[in-house]
Amino acid sequence: VYELLGRLDAAADRGPERAYERALERYWARDFRGALAILELQLADPPSHVLAERARALAANPPPPEWDGVYVARAK
Repeated sequence: VYELLGRLDAAADRGPERAYERALERYWARDFRGALAILELQLADPPSHVLAERARALAANPPPPEWDGVYVARAK
């Protein structure tokens, strides 16, 4: 799920959103601890909190090499 926040050239004005984007890039690159380092400063933001929980779980139990970055919900 994506949320439209505005034009890309205005990204410098979106501190928390840009931090989330950097964390998400690290998450997809399998750098879960790097993602957490960014996310732990943004935990008041609900999407950051969710991504941090997922990054913690994946740091503790890394996904297989063929992992494509997709999160599969196991519960509702």
